[in-house]
Amino acid sequence: MGNKYLKQSIDRLDISCQTIQNLKLNHVENMQQLCQSSQSKLQKIGVTNEEISTIKNEMVLLGLSFN
Repeated sequence: MGNKYLKQSIDRLDISCQTIQNLKLNHVENMQQLCQSSQSKLQKIGVTNEEISTIKNEMVLLGLSFN
């Protein structure tokens, strides 16, 4: 059973443009790729803990979570 949000762009997230750009530079362009990431991977590419928390909260609202 698929989630209708998986193919949507990460642009839908209410996070900074800098974080969106950073994710895209690291080949995380849609929600499915974000779900396949981990919090530690995001930290390694420079996403702040505050942004990770915001991303997690928004993912939960969409019925999604990190790998």
